[in-house]
Amino acid sequence: MSGPELDERRCHEIGSLSNVSRRMERVASLIRTVLAEAIRERLSDPRIEPLTSITRVEVSADLAAARVFVSVMAPEARQKLSVDALQHAAGRLRSAVAEQVTLRLTPRLTFQLDDSVQRSLRTVDQLDRIRAELDARAGIAGPEAPAGDAAGVGGGEERTVEAADGGPGDEGGGGLGGASGGDTDGLEATDR
Repeated sequence: MSGPELDERRCHEIGSLSNVSRRMERVASLIRTVLAEAIRERLSDPRIEPLTSITRVEVSADLAAARVFVSVMAPEARQKLSVDALQHAAGRLRSAVAEQVTLRLTPRLTFQLDDSVQRSLRTVDQLDRIRAELDARAGIAGPEAPAGDAAGVGGGEERTVEAADGGPGDEGGGGLGGASGGDTDGLEATDR
């Protein structure tokens, strides 16, 4: 094969690989959505903690298997119990995927605990403690964080969000949670 033919073939192979990975990403995203709904709506196992969420799904190249990463906001023993309960319900959850996602083969589901959220929270807590220690050593008294604001963002200022075409609570659909589906066009934040 000559140079240009070889280059053209490599480009085709690279292009087909990116198409495969995009398809795998779309399938993984669909599986994640279907499983999240199925866990919330179809499963009533008391071992599954209420704050269980799917963080990501990894699908094998042949779409025969899917590894489902879940985050469970609970003590370690309850986390393992929740993952075991999900693995026990894997057949029912696989059926839910088969009903809602059209694939030649429905992937076999394996559930795995994803502790990245808990690690992130621990890191933020450690950074907050270090900041407080440094502030105490420097003699700086930090402002008290408002209730429900662990990071101290806002510094006690009251912030409101108003629709550009009306005021707060405007029925025109421009506010948060309105018919716009969370679209923030036309919104501005003001400090009061």
